[in-house]
Amino acid sequence: LPWSLAAAGAIFPAFVRDGVYRWIARNRYSWFGRRESCRVPSPEMASRFLDAEEVIAVPAPVPSPPRVASFWKRSFYAYVILYIFPYYLEGVQPWVSFWHRIIPYLSQTILGIPITVFPAGSGDTTYNYVETLFRLVASLTFAAVWRWALPNWFAAAIHIALRYFLALTLASYGLAKLVPLQFPYPGPANLLRSFADASPMGLIWTMIGASTPYQMFTGFIEIVAALLLFFPSTSLVGALLSAVVMAQIAALNYCYDIPVKLFSTHLFWFSCALLSRDGSRLLAFLVLRIPTEPLPLVRIEIPGKWWPRLLTLGKAILLLSVFIGSGYDNYHRWLAQQAEILRSPFHGFYSVEEYQVSTGQPRWVRIGITGNYQLTALLESGEAKRFALQHHASLEELSLTERGSTISTTAKYSHPKPDLLLLQAPGFRVLLKKQPPSSSLLLSRGFHWVSEVPFNR
Repeated sequence: LPWSLAAAGAIFPAFVRDGVYRWIARNRYSWFGRRESCRVPSPEMASRFLDAEEVIAVPAPVPSPPRVASFWKRSFYAYVILYIFPYYLEGVQPWVSFWHRIIPYLSQTILGIPITVFPAGSGDTTYNYVETLFRLVASLTFAAVWRWALPNWFAAAIHIALRYFLALTLASYGLAKLVPLQFPYPGPANLLRSFADASPMGLIWTMIGASTPYQMFTGFIEIVAALLLFFPSTSLVGALLSAVVMAQIAALNYCYDIPVKLFSTHLFWFSCALLSRDGSRLLAFLVLRIPTEPLPLVRIEIPGKWWPRLLTLGKAILLLSVFIGSGYDNYHRWLAQQAEILRSPFHGFYSVEEYQVSTGQPRWVRIGITGNYQLTALLESGEAKRFALQHHASLEELSLTERGSTISTTAKYSHPKPDLLLLQAPGFRVLLKKQPPSSSLLLSRGFHWVSEVPFNR
């Protein structure tokens, strides 16, 4: 055949063959013409087809029978159930009280580890680690005796529960960053501490809080991941983004000793679990660069006309309450914080003009006051002392309570001049002079498109 002679073109380099192919492709319509519709074979030509009169019967799809999942899948399903569903009962006091008795008893009886501290701000307490251990043991034990077949919808239900759990958690944290609440803007009291005096966690809080745009950007990424996870057709991309986000958050928690290590590790693990179903496809597409076949979306088909509509309505209400309701609430909390700072007559940096204390305490050199609730005094030795501050406006008094102490000092305050603050009590007289906001380089440096030299201090 004449066309077979084209095989001789293999002697030419690939870029030459590709160029000829593209040249023919660009001109094929002008050379051979173009039809408005596909060619339909005539009856005579169609009669020559082998299957011209053959009727192909398409068998009705037969649902696959339930099957017993592997041991590790059963363990994983049990662990997800034991982790996710009790998570939303943590605000129910009878439930919390029950486990606050059970976990310490099991820990003391089986492990010999006493538990005296319960989770309150930290997610990495001894209680949390023992709870995780017993949850894991319970999952493995349950999987060992769980021998019956799972219904076909069960794995889909676990997949959906993971998606929603991750989405709701990411949305909660993302909204707390998009409206900058999680990492407060560092006040003067915090900025007086040196890097050496800050804890690793405090350093991260100051670093992210000092850049509101960066905090909002990280929150925006978490919200995008949450939105993608809410819908089956975009859940794969959402799980990929969630895994990347949670890997970065878990790394910060581990490297800067932030006590959310267990929780962030679980979120990363759950993100990877959502990706496991598509693991081979992702490897083929992203690494091996070969085409892959799509997998069916994970859905639970519910018979009936109204149930799907009710579920869609419930989903819409959930999304509105999470993103509109929580976002609105966070915004008003942020406004209240800003208003409290603006109402404070003391917020700012102060130099110490006079210091007379009869107890012989080290001299204060500089003062930072955040709103009406915190005062940090920088001593001449370089040490920073932190005080809880209470403002009694009707009495024109300030109460100072050093951190770790229960003894308070109550001082009368006055303003001899607009920029002066005088604190007086028996055996205590301190005159402070307010400094301009630019005295904090971290907050006054700002953003620069052009930097001729690095400004690294």
